[in-house]
Amino acid sequence: MNTLKRKLILGIGIVMLSQPVYAVDTDEQDQPEHRIPVTEPTEICFFQTVKIGDLDNMTLQHFITVPSEHHGKHGMVFVGARFKSQPDITLLTFGGNVWKDARGDDDYPGPLPYSNEFILKPVIPITIFSKPINLEPFSEEGEIWVGYGLYEPQGIQKFNESRQSAYDEMIASDRYLKIWTAGEWPDHFVNNSVEICVNVNEVIERRPIMGGRNVPCTEGCEDDIRIGRILSEKDASAATE
Repeated sequence: MNTLKRKLILGIGIVMLSQPVYAVDTDEQDQPEHRIPVTEPTEICFFQTVKIGDLDNMTLQHFITVPSEHHGKHGMVFVGARFKSQPDITLLTFGGNVWKDARGDDDYPGPLPYSNEFILKPVIPITIFSKPINLEPFSEEGEIWVGYGLYEPQGIQKFNESRQSAYDEMIASDRYLKIWTAGEWPDHFVNNSVEICVNVNEVIERRPIMGGRNVPCTEGCEDDIRIGRILSEKDASAATE
């Protein structure tokens, strides 16, 4: 298998592994994670931005790289959508499924961070859309931007101020960039030219499951994943009825 094919497979694998996977836990003795030592440091490479699917049914994945001076600091990631015809309006998303004006509204004042994780890591995975979406109406019009801002924690009572502080710091530091414009990369699977490589000396298997506990992936993983997804889909269907 040539190098390009290996990289493509790694890129697809990273995208798939970054999605939530649900399993059914039947063993109360299962540990929260399973660690596998690596005998020699191994380099894993993947593409920084990956688009999968056509414009009418696609997902978009991105990995933010954080400089070492910001590792472990308090920070918030922001993922925004902008439109060329309305350049003054930015929509921010939480987890790729809720989008709100960055200026806030009555329900949620202030900018909306991408996640509830506020300690910056060297590489941060971002799933722009939580499920395939039709973006044809926004072809050559919609843009996706990502970035992060630093802040000093002020406690839960002042969380709104912290969000605004992080967002303002990101803008002031020019720490954001456009990663994609709707209509670019028309092929079904496309990556940009940037590649990220990480040195690994230990592998940790950790999967979220229904009920909130993590279990390692041992025997019967495919059945667990299949059953978990069926149950998850039923729950989602029942919630909309």
